[in-house]
Amino acid sequence: MRRSAWWFFVAVSLVYIAMSPLSISGMGYASESGGAAGALASGFTHALHLQFAVPPFVWPRHGLLESAIEVPFVLAARLFDRSAQTTDRALSLEPMLATAWMCTIVFVWARRLSGSAAWGFSLGVATAFTTMAWPYAYIGLETTQSLFVLLTAFLAFGDDAPATWPRVLGLAACASVAISVKANSIYLVPAVGFALLTFAARARASHNERVLALAAKATCAVAIIGGVYLVNSHFRARSSDYGVGFWTAFKHIAVDSPSTFVLNFVATALSLNKGLFVYAPLTVAAIAGTRRAWGHARHVTAFSMLTLFGLAAGSSLVFFWADETWGPRYLHAAVAPLIVLLAASRRGVPLRWRTEWPLAILAAAGLFVSGLGSLFYYGNLHVVAMTASEATLEGLQSDPAWNPVRFDFELAELWLEPRAEPVLWPPSRHRWFPAPGESGIKPPDKPVDIRPFASPQPYLLRNGPWSDPVRLCCSSFLVIGLLMLVTAAGGLSRQRAVTTT
Repeated sequence: MRRSAWWFFVAVSLVYIAMSPLSISGMGYASESGGAAGALASGFTHALHLQFAVPPFVWPRHGLLESAIEVPFVLAARLFDRSAQTTDRALSLEPMLATAWMCTIVFVWARRLSGSAAWGFSLGVATAFTTMAWPYAYIGLETTQSLFVLLTAFLAFGDDAPATWPRVLGLAACASVAISVKANSIYLVPAVGFALLTFAARARASHNERVLALAAKATCAVAIIGGVYLVNSHFRARSSDYGVGFWTAFKHIAVDSPSTFVLNFVATALSLNKGLFVYAPLTVAAIAGTRRAWGHARHVTAFSMLTLFGLAAGSSLVFFWADETWGPRYLHAAVAPLIVLLAASRRGVPLRWRTEWPLAILAAAGLFVSGLGSLFYYGNLHVVAMTASEATLEGLQSDPAWNPVRFDFELAELWLEPRAEPVLWPPSRHRWFPAPGESGIKPPDKPVDIRPFASPQPYLLRNGPWSDPVRLCCSSFLVIGLLMLVTAAGGLSRQRAVTTT
């Protein structure tokens, strides 16, 4: 199992890196976090020379925890050179490796829950390439939180290992990161708390430890989690976004009525522009299999539902329940637990595509949507919206003209078949009951020619000589990663054939 997990992790990582833009500085607030990581790395280097000073930097809006996780990547980049490009490329690896690790946990856990290596491999690959995990491996805004949320659950009840000190400390570290790394991590407290209580109950029922030792471990875990949360909250308060205080900031972003909260909650799943079911279609099957999963793995089912509803309800309390990024960004951490829940619902059911054709259709739709999200920079649509009209969050959340999948599909057509004439966006509107003699078509106020945006973001697919060493490296990674995945799939097919015989 351990060897196959490493094989899977390396394969997914290579494919991710091969199709990467090899840059993260333009993704959301990644430049804030990366800048703070660079300053921390410089402070660490100075400390080695007994010069205890950290260069001045802008405090990241989510505190220093994510920046601290990025410090090793900055230090690794500085082993080669100190250029901004090298550091940017090194920092872009962190979300890709975090996402590959998350998908590997899904692969291992799904294999155990379903009792089938084929299910484990299929759902691991599906998580990597048919959900919003793929685009966010390059956007990188939610990947650390999602990884540590899943790690917390896996260490708490993913196997039957005893509650040793290393395991308790590892669980405490993962839980502390899960609820501290972002401002909205507070919505994950119910799910993480459930995981910790479940772990304590399992440890107490195992009769392998004395109550006093268990109490000491629990006290240590709570102290670590609370300490990390309080320290990062202190650093978060130093940023310009949260320096005014939590409640002062919250009352300016809260919804205006309970009905708006309900509509937001429904839209987090069903919105065509930002709904979870659009950007991770396999979660539809996961929700449908909740009842069966409850009978086989209650802890997994409860944790998945607490994660999903905690994030969805928390996001619905504010008007920006979804922003300009790809899909429902704030529900990213719920995707992997839901896929694990899907694996639990298939326990004892052999993987036969003749009977699982609904899953195949959902996975194919997810591959199409996620492939488009990985092919083009998510900010293209926002730039066009800002230029063509008064871009509003409500428009980005629900207006068909600003649907990211529709927009990126148009860019893909332009990339494959370039046009000489301008291609204007947004499309023309239709008047409802125009005046007599007037046309029913209302052209956009300030249409934008989107041909300049029809350039793919993966470094491998950009214009340039194929002799470029970076391009050659990316193409090699892609071939090796795909061969590793195909080889693993072929091995599973042969194993299944032998078992059937």
